[in-house]
Amino acid sequence: MKQEETVGLKMTLVKMQSVLPLIANIVKQTAQYFQVDIALALMALLGAASTSLHYQIDVKSPLGKRHPVSLALMLFLDSGGRKSSVLERIMAALYSYEVVLTDLFMKAYANYKMEIEVWKSEKKILERLCRKEMVGSEQYAEVVDRLEKHIEAEPEAPWCHQLIFEDSTFLPFITQLSKSGHAAIVSAEGMTILEGKLSDEVAAINAGWSGEKFRFNRTGKPPMLISNPRVTSVIAVQEEFFRKLGKGKLDRLRASGFLARQLVFSPDAMMGSRLLEHRNESTEYLKQLDERLTVILEGLHEAIQNKGFKRKVVTLSPEADAYWRMTVDNVERMMAEGEFYAVAGDHASKLGENVLRVAAVLHEFEGLEGPISKNVLEIAKEITRSCSHDFMRIFCPPPRELVDADDLYAYFQVYINRNQRFERKTYLRQCAPNKLRKDGRFNEALAVLINQERIRIVSHGRTEFIDFMPHLPYVPASIPSNNSSLS
Repeated sequence: MKQEETVGLKMTLVKMQSVLPLIANIVKQTAQYFQVDIALALMALLGAASTSLHYQIDVKSPLGKRHPVSLALMLFLDSGGRKSSVLERIMAALYSYEVVLTDLFMKAYANYKMEIEVWKSEKKILERLCRKEMVGSEQYAEVVDRLEKHIEAEPEAPWCHQLIFEDSTFLPFITQLSKSGHAAIVSAEGMTILEGKLSDEVAAINAGWSGEKFRFNRTGKPPMLISNPRVTSVIAVQEEFFRKLGKGKLDRLRASGFLARQLVFSPDAMMGSRLLEHRNESTEYLKQLDERLTVILEGLHEAIQNKGFKRKVVTLSPEADAYWRMTVDNVERMMAEGEFYAVAGDHASKLGENVLRVAAVLHEFEGLEGPISKNVLEIAKEITRSCSHDFMRIFCPPPRELVDADDLYAYFQVYINRNQRFERKTYLRQCAPNKLRKDGRFNEALAVLINQERIRIVSHGRTEFIDFMPHLPYVPASIPSNNSSLS
């Protein structure tokens, strides 16, 4: 994550403290306890909150459409960044709930085995009676009727409700959706998902995010029709390995809309600064996280058991409504040719909806009453904006020479900050960042900086100098003869 994005999220966390104190304290304590960037802590919390809430609530946009609150979250973080530890701790209550669901399934399955044995015995008796009676007789018709009713009353095998899929083939995942209507894909080693069979069915995952019904056809079996599904995804990957997926697969993920839906977090790993002497051992707010998730999951369990359950619809306050409309219009303007989102219309078109979803998840997890306030929506917008900038950096990077120019100018700041105006071009090329010392990249970056009027090249005798303050008049005598000693 770029430094300015990290700073931006820290400022957002400060705003959260007064508007969403529970969430702010959980994120802050998670970051301090595990010594990780707040972006990782926030991403994990949004994933846990969305997974527990997406079956129970929808959010209504100012345009009148209801949207799921399922989130698609993608984390880019190198190995050793503690993504597994953070995800496991934040989602501990969800994993505990899955243990409870498994225990309930095992008890139900034990009862089912007894019931099915009794049912099979009675079925055999009725079949023997059928064979004894004369076909067409009144007694035969009576036994056949009893047998048909008995077959219709076959005990139904229980199914194990599963919240989270970490590494799965597509069929178990789709079967769960057909049974419960919701699921979450969570993996700290996301390449197992992206390289596996599950990623080959991104249309179904996209439909789960959108809440759209879809059909899954099976050879030799009736098709599964999945109506109004909910799918949250939390996928953590290393950018280096993600790039190795290959252009074909990356293009398919982009063209399908899978990547456009992602809220991308790319925090710093903070390795080298995670000293134990600075670690905060307090877990007060992590315990409150467990308690809050437990309450939400109890509501989920009741909702699943209730066949007449209807989702709660969260709406925006009038002030939040106006702010959301303004945000959507601003994004639309930025999709024009030459603007920030000109090459990422697919991603930009989802931002307004993602702001709504994040706001609804924050509002409901915090336990707020009434419609979503403008303050909550502003925080959701800032989170989404930070994710969007990470998306653009990773999936729509600017030309290499522009990136190199920014990196080179960052290197020049050493001279600028000490009010040094000139330095020899050859010296700077020798001392520039390694990647800029070959393949003509130094000169290409210089050309961009000159075109941007951030520097200029001046000659003093037979030596070329870089002028870090091109807005000032150039006086040859102002170049010190021992300039290189300043470096």
